[in-house]
Amino acid sequence: RHHHPTMAATLTLTKVSELGNGDVRTLETLIAKGRGFERLDDLSACIELRKLDLSDNKIATLSELAHTTSLTYLNVAHNNLRSLAGLQRMSKLNLLNASHNHILRLTYISTLTELKVLVANNNDIQILDGLHSLRKLNALVLSHNKIEEVALNFLPELKKLSLSHNGIRVFPDLSTSLDLKEIRLNDNKISTLPDTLRLNSHLCLLDLGNNVIQSLKDLEVLSSLRFLQNLNLKGNPVTEVDGYREKILALAPNLTVLDGQKLDAAEGRGAARVAQQAKGKKKKLPMKPKGEKGEKAVKGEEAVAEKSGAKPRDRDRSGKRQADGSHAPAKRVKGEEGKGLQSAGSDGKKVKQPKQQEKHQEQKQDKAKQQPKPQDREPSGKRQAVADGDAPAKQPKQQPKQPKEPKDQEQKPTTEKPKQPKKQQQEDKPQPKPQQQRQEKSKPQPQKPAAAAA
Repeated sequence: RHHHPTMAATLTLTKVSELGNGDVRTLETLIAKGRGFERLDDLSACIELRKLDLSDNKIATLSELAHTTSLTYLNVAHNNLRSLAGLQRMSKLNLLNASHNHILRLTYISTLTELKVLVANNNDIQILDGLHSLRKLNALVLSHNKIEEVALNFLPELKKLSLSHNGIRVFPDLSTSLDLKEIRLNDNKISTLPDTLRLNSHLCLLDLGNNVIQSLKDLEVLSSLRFLQNLNLKGNPVTEVDGYREKILALAPNLTVLDGQKLDAAEGRGAARVAQQAKGKKKKLPMKPKGEKGEKAVKGEEAVAEKSGAKPRDRDRSGKRQADGSHAPAKRVKGEEGKGLQSAGSDGKKVKQPKQQEKHQEQKQDKAKQQPKPQDREPSGKRQAVADGDAPAKQPKQQPKQPKEPKDQEQKPTTEKPKQPKKQQQEDKPQPKPQQQRQEKSKPQPQKPAAAAA
């Protein structure tokens, strides 16, 4: 009349076949949730089993699963477990949910090197061990335990961490978890944030509610978290500081949720504006007006001009530099040097550089060599001044034609014309040749007949 309690509360292979509706050897998924099981039979015959859900039962041990090594998903939440012994050989396990049990330590999961998600909240865990080898772990939930010290600087792929409702006093070092996006450390005893938190620059959510943070200085590291959108500091003494909300928004201008309340767009823009103004308060050196140079710059220009044989190009007659920093436009000069205006860069015209000035100086020297010698003078004894670039002198009035003199007297002095660069030849084309001027002026003036003089 009475059913045997042990048989009724044990998950046997027969029950497995009934729940799986098929052969246990080909079964891949088994859902045995809330069936009141207290014990497990050996399930090693389920060689293809991948997903096993045993939550909401009364199971006290998992030793019967020691040979079920093909599992990738295991849910044993809401049972009477005090240990995770029996899972050591599950090298393919990716997700383990052991929440709401009476587990004291995580020792037996150190061999689960493929584990990516570990959920063990609402247990009696005091010491965090067995996690050093879980290098692929990306989600760790250990809230509602009795943990006081945390060392987790060995989880490079961690993205979500929950350690709320523990006794933690020091914010954990997470400097190796560079891709961390969510940290939940509410309801602990944390008083400040470490500088190492700057390395978690991709953080989007930070829950520090109900801790003992008192000063805004303890939160200065928030300015480095430019992707932070959700921040909770509710329940900390710092929330009672004057201007708390505005100062927090200045530190983290990209927030969309603060202390559980959504921020409107206008408040977010105002926070961004305050942050920009704070950055803009940095002292800037006074800038000189455009075109104004210091004494060293002026002396440098003069030294370059002296070496090239040119005069300073930006001085007025009194020798002082113009007050507005611009160069006075040079006068137009006739001849080869009068091809254009020399002026400062401030009025948009070209300024001759030292190389061009050297070329013009060489042209002057070549033309000086070609000037007439002392014997080529007029009868009056005055030497004609044919300066470089000067306009040709006016021709004397035409005298009555005289009989031609012998050819020996008509021969004009010839001088070899020095070869000039192509640029100089192009510049010389439109100007009258100084040699022709000298030849025309050096012609002997026809003398009046002796009879007319008498």
